[in-house]
Amino acid sequence: MSVFPSGAPWTRDWVDLGIALADRLTTLGYLPIEVYPYASRLGLGIGIDDKRTLDKHTPEGRTAILADLERLGVALGQNREMLTRDHDALDSVICAYTGLLWANKSDLIRDIGESRPFALPRPP
Repeated sequence: MSVFPSGAPWTRDWVDLGIALADRLTTLGYLPIEVYPYASRLGLGIGIDDKRTLDKHTPEGRTAILADLERLGVALGQNREMLTRDHDALDSVICAYTGLLWANKSDLIRDIGESRPFALPRPP
């Protein structure tokens, strides 16, 4: 499964920021985990239609992603309307759901982390 190119030059600043945040959270006693929303979508079958990944930047794609999250039992409540417009917030929900599966030791998730946990859904 291909994942986000975190070593790409154009990602360096926010990758460094994420690493610094994870380090700080660790010193405060938290256990941060790494999650990639696109890899989670692929592994959990979120927003996939006829073997094609629907684009989260389109209304059709966001609607399909939301429907799949609800099918999986994610209660979106009053946030649903906002999530139909904001793909970054939608990514956050996908990451939170993946993190919840990881914390509950779901068979759907594998931990491939070395220095920190890295929650990655198993391929379908």
